[in-house]
Amino acid sequence: MDNADVPRIVAVLGLEGCGKTVFLTTLAKRFSEAGPTGDVLVPGDGDTVKYSEENWAKLQSGHWPRTTFGGEIRHLSWTVRRSVGDPFALRTADISGQALRRIFGPGTARDTPLPCHLALVRHIYRQADRILLLVNIGDFVGEIDAEQRRVNLATLVNSVKRLTGKRGKKPASS
Repeated sequence: MDNADVPRIVAVLGLEGCGKTVFLTTLAKRFSEAGPTGDVLVPGDGDTVKYSEENWAKLQSGHWPRTTFGGEIRHLSWTVRRSVGDPFALRTADISGQALRRIFGPGTARDTPLPCHLALVRHIYRQADRILLLVNIGDFVGEIDAEQRRVNLATLVNSVKRLTGKRGKKPASS
């Protein structure tokens, strides 16, 4: 990957149970020190360090990290320092999947202003060059209820459109 293809900011988004917390915690632990590639993930603040350490301890004890609660938003940031090429930022607002469903689910008006507390969340996603969308395959393949599958897809599509401001792009389907 040449420097032109390397994003400056990557954001992470997904519904509850898709693994955002586990993914970010594992990534932070794996790259907390320079490995064979020389790349290292440097936490942007004390809250990010605390988040990573607490969740890693939970995982090591055989338990899952706690769920992100309905109104809770955890802003996390790292700098990815690369052995070759420019560093880039990894940012996320760990927002509960239930909140995403309430705010972006089917039947929510597209032009209704987002709640004030989501302004920073929207800012993070609009700044991002890339969005890593994590999906729990069980929300689609494992979901027996066709209506719930439709709600899950609509929520993800609406959240990406409204948080990024890219309404003109159609979601990819397979």
